[in-house]
Amino acid sequence: MDYAALQRTELRTLVEQTLSRRRGRKTRLVALTRGRGAWWQHLTRTPHGIGDFLSGPATSVMALTPVAGTPKERLDSFQRAAKSFAQPATATAAVAEMLHTLYPGDGWLEGVQPDLLGEHLLYRAGQEDPAILRVFDVP
Repeated sequence: MDYAALQRTELRTLVEQTLSRRRGRKTRLVALTRGRGAWWQHLTRTPHGIGDFLSGPATSVMALTPVAGTPKERLDSFQRAAKSFAQPATATAAVAEMLHTLYPGDGWLEGVQPDLLGEHLLYRAGQEDPAILRVFDVP
């Protein structure tokens, strides 16, 4: 689960369902986030065996190493990413307007959360009609 710190309720439900259904089977859950904090401490104190599982010996926490090791490699990696995400102003404005409409709030892009269904549907649409991805300037 990506953005685990932002999806605490979903993570708690996922762990609870996994614990109730695994019946001796090995199960692997991977929760990704930028770091442990109060949200993690709160989860480890959750009742119904969830906190015990998350703070027990079956759980390991690790920091991922950077994709690039040296400052020059990091700069090169960042520049490649920036170039791949560079979009014409019209496409950027259209995507920003779409996100504002989909995720209304007090701020312009307030409340944007990972949209797994939307990502899946866009992926499927792109496979059926690759031309649809041209709006994002994807080759």
